Amino acid sequence: MMLRKKQIAIFIASALAVNNVVAEQTAALPEIKVTEGIVDTGITNTLINKKDIQRKQPNDIKALFADQLDAQVNDLQNSRSGNDGVNVRGLQGNRVAMNIDGVPLPETQENKLFVSLGQDFGAGNSVEPTSLRSATVQHSGSFQSLSGSVSFATLEPTDVIQSGNVGGFVATGYDSSDKSIYGSVAGAAKNENYQGLVLTTTRWGNEKGNRGEVGGEGDTRTKPNPADYKNSYVLVKNAYRLNDENQFKLTFEHQQKVKDTSLLSNNGSSIDRATGEQISGFTEDKTRRSRVSLGHQYQSDNGFINNIDSNIYYQNATTQNYRKRSSIRSSRVENGEYSNKNWGVSSNFTSLVDATIPNAIRYGFAYHYSRIKSDLACSSCSRALTFDPAADTKQSKTHLYVEDEIALNNFTITPHLGVLHYRVNPSKSGYIQAAAEHAEVKARKHTVFLPKFTLAWKMNDTFQPYFQYSRGVKTPSAQQLTSSFGNTVAVGGRVVRQYAVVGNANLRPETADNFSLGVKGKSDNIQYHVVGYYNKYRNFIDWVSGEAGNFNPFIQYHNLDKARIYGITADAKWSWNNFFISGGVAYAKGKSEQQEKKSPINTIQPLKLKTGLGYEAEQFGADIQLTHIRAKSDKDINGSIYNPVRSVNLVDLGAYWKPVKNLTLSANVNNVFNKKYWNWSDISYFAVQSSSESADRTATLNRQNADTYSALGRNFNIGIRYEF
Repeated sequence: MMLRKKQIAIFIASALAVNNVVAEQTAALPEIKVTEGIVDTGITNTLINKKDIQRKQPNDIKALFADQLDAQVNDLQNSRSGNDGVNVRGLQGNRVAMNIDGVPLPETQENKLFVSLGQDFGAGNSVEPTSLRSATVQHSGSFQSLSGSVSFATLEPTDVIQSGNVGGFVATGYDSSDKSIYGSVAGAAKNENYQGLVLTTTRWGNEKGNRGEVGGEGDTRTKPNPADYKNSYVLVKNAYRLNDENQFKLTFEHQQKVKDTSLLSNNGSSIDRATGEQISGFTEDKTRRSRVSLGHQYQSDNGFINNIDSNIYYQNATTQNYRKRSSIRSSRVENGEYSNKNWGVSSNFTSLVDATIPNAIRYGFAYHYSRIKSDLACSSCSRALTFDPAADTKQSKTHLYVEDEIALNNFTITPHLGVLHYRVNPSKSGYIQAAAEHAEVKARKHTVFLPKFTLAWKMNDTFQPYFQYSRGVKTPSAQQLTSSFGNTVAVGGRVVRQYAVVGNANLRPETADNFSLGVKGKSDNIQYHVVGYYNKYRNFIDWVSGEAGNFNPFIQYHNLDKARIYGITADAKWSWNNFFISGGVAYAKGKSEQQEKKSPINTIQPLKLKTGLGYEAEQFGADIQLTHIRAKSDKDINGSIYNPVRSVNLVDLGAYWKPVKNLTLSANVNNVFNKKYWNWSDISYFAVQSSSESADRTATLNRQNADTYSALGRNFNIGIRYEF
């Protein structure tokens, strides 16, 4: 009995460990309890729990992360990419990996040059908020990302069943930000050995609002282009307990979003020399993602292996872009498609050692295989275009790790060593590489060691300082290795000019050395977390312009020297008699360096302060939240853009009411005083493009059109949810 008690104690400590590998790679099984609070089980993580998701009623992941201090979602008004990705402490795009139930989400578009040819896709458009039990921002390096990643976990049957063996909910709501209505229905059942869940959500909406006031057509329009969309989602889970030690879980997930947009703001602009001036235009963008996964969990107090958590999955994600622009002469039609089919398997093991110095050994592996395909076609162009923006690519990643969490009285020491081996194999079959004599398409492989070390001191529940070092990696994508776009200008059969924008098969992986020093604590009334971080990066990948043979310019991805980002994040919550006061701050700075020249990093967000006051009880609750966002200084921008971002103070209100036990009414009003402001997480798109040698030149920012890219004015959502 004493041995078992010690093992259980160590296992609980393992669940609270800094490097929560299992949480990072696999979905929580029904019987595993998710900790709710401002400080997550991972010592450097931030959690958004299902209670907050249900009360805030976000209609996409941008709304989901709106209240976070150091995580924001990029979503530029009038762009087709939508929720492009998550910015975590100054990094964004594919440098911040996202997964759902441990399955990696597809990449976002990196080469924005192809936006002008009709291809544009983001990474965060295939997540339905009503399906989520949690969203966790992990602030450490891993084999999937440099310094931060985002893990979404979908609902389990036990989240839906309120009591007994059967349960469910019916929910609906309205959101004024995009005039959307949603309906969601879920049902779940369980017995001694089985648990099952079915959930479906449909959402209808229009364009996202802004503070633009000029309508009509042409480049003077600042109101959003009219749009309508439909998003359909299905989640099915079945879990079966074979015996006291083994459980299997089968999950199916499908999401499809179709969005049609009228391109009023482009009317009057030139399509191309052959087609002429646009008199009408529209786009249709389809996003689909289907996933099936089979999980297995083993748990026992006996033997050397006490816990096994395994998952095998297959996922197919596609984005289809269609654009038609018409003139009085003719029409130009463009079709683009990006697909990412991947499958993988992972297993994580825990062995609890009862010795003079108790410790928990965790070890495991993950294998991810992807097939990436990208196509563009424009049969109506002056010269018919059908080509691949990047080569069809097969990519595999194999990750192995071992760590030992050692308990020394109130101290825990956790050394960790991981190794990642990746292979990228682009296909040359049917693929035409621009400037092929200067940009070879070839296979690539590399091995990276990923150490991590954590020291935590649990002096008491209210004071727990810690230190963590972690190495992170971001491998070159198929887009960066094999991008291809070029043109030859000839006069009278003589070549007068050639240019090319290409990938680089010799790219090295980006790496990060992340250091965190913090303290957290929790009592009956107070929760807090303060952390300072310093992250050093090497081999950042970006465009470099030069000459190669007859190609001028010859623009190619290259590894740059280094960069660093440092800052502090702090948040706290004090509760008494159902009332609470909360507050927080996030501040970051950084520089990149190339050939001893230092430059600001455009993706770093300005200072953000938050404070709130609220009442939270079983039947009723309300809160008011004040947010201060400092202006983005011009000296912190690399490149030259018109910068409309200024300091702003925002007020948000929220409330919920349960007139009966199973019925919840909720309402939220954001930007109560209708302030006009700009989110740097959105506007930074122009700064990133202005400092890039190959960029999206279809969108510009100036004093006349700045309101087009302004953030939402006053907006609200209301919802009703009945649980049974």
